[in-house]
Amino acid sequence: MYYRKITADAQANARLHNEMQLRGFLAAHSEALANSAALLAGVKGARIVHEINDAIADGGDFTRRIRHRIGELLDILKLENVHDDSGPEAGCFAAIDPCDPVVEAICLLADGLAGAIRTANLETIRSVPEPV
Repeated sequence: MYYRKITADAQANARLHNEMQLRGFLAAHSEALANSAALLAGVKGARIVHEINDAIADGGDFTRRIRHRIGELLDILKLENVHDDSGPEAGCFAAIDPCDPVVEAICLLADGLAGAIRTANLETIRSVPEPV
């Protein structure tokens, strides 16, 4: 039998590097993401960010569940669910003053997270629109 040394190809290295950039973004902005998610979705938002932070701390691969959670976090930051009166986002959004400086910070976080997701090529996360 012939044995061949198993080595990672260039695509695997690039994917790993891109996922590391997403991990870096999530870790560097974890407190701001947690505060923003809690402000926009209450306990639900805080729980989502907590799960993501725990997964990053474990250092394992992005599981399907964590990819979904990252997509949910992006939806919260992009205000995708504020029209749904049955969820917490509608009430939390209504309580925010549009002139509050935190609104701009949330927009920047949402754009940064969308860019990091796009860079990581995590196709299982809900579609992230291209920047205009």
